[in-house]
Amino acid sequence: MPQKGWWWASAESGRGYFLEVQGSTLFLASYMYDSSGQAVWYISLGSMTSTSLYSGTLTEFRGGQTLGGAYNAPTSSSSVGSITIQFSSQTAGTLTLPNRSEEHTSE
Repeated sequence: MPQKGWWWASAESGRGYFLEVQGSTLFLASYMYDSSGQAVWYISLGSMTSTSLYSGTLTEFRGGQTLGGAYNAPTSSSSVGSITIQFSSQTAGTLTLPNRSEEHTSE
């Protein structure tokens, strides 16, 4: 099973992923920026296909409450596509997003 915690691509700052695994259920939260530089979050939740493979739906969230600001509900879209993570070890894997594939490691 993959290591819980923060994952990232060392060559790409400003973007990362948090994994939580309980039993065979994986939760992924990712932070990054859209093409206009606005912060955006993505989540995926579901059962792992095996101890080294996860495939699920990616949902986008943007907007929302700022640090210290008044409450502002985030907006979410429906699925923005599929996500697959093939873990090569507990601390390394290949993440396939709707439009690209990349290598990541955990801290």
